[in-house]
Amino acid sequence: MNIKKNIRAAAVATTAAAALGAGLLAAAPANATEFTDTEDMLTFMVQEEKMARDLYLEFADEYGVRQFTNIAKSEQKHMDAVRVLLDLYGYDDPTVGDAVGEFDNPEIQALYDELLAKGMTSLYKASKVGITVEKVDIADLKDALADNPAADVARVLENLKSGSYNHLAAFRNLRNQVS
Repeated sequence: MNIKKNIRAAAVATTAAAALGAGLLAAAPANATEFTDTEDMLTFMVQEEKMARDLYLEFADEYGVRQFTNIAKSEQKHMDAVRVLLDLYGYDDPTVGDAVGEFDNPEIQALYDELLAKGMTSLYKASKVGITVEKVDIADLKDALADNPAADVARVLENLKSGSYNHLAAFRNLRNQVS
């Protein structure tokens, strides 16, 4: 699985984009760590869904745009679906007790901080952040599904992927409206 690699690639791309003023995703670092088991993947996935939700909540507050409000609600449902699996399999949820914008995973925390700063500069850039987050999420979900997880896990991941494609389309439409 390349989920951690995709997050790292997004963090690298975001840093590069901030310096160069352009770009979305970059090549992943060669030393990226891959997941070893379902627990590792699910605990990471719930944090990734929380990152998306938290970013969209902040952008909804800043810009008052319905896409961010509606998609933040959807991301909460994504988190809840992953939490059901965490509970079902007896795994700890690393997001319990974390405030908006707070993450136990330092890679996700760094990426969140960078994406939030970028998105708070304009509605156009916030829409591009949404596009970036959804592209990374889709790539991560595809990677997770490629490992042929248990049927219940695969069903949830497929639903999340479908939702992320819808979110991606909504953010592309928003970007086109504000460009």
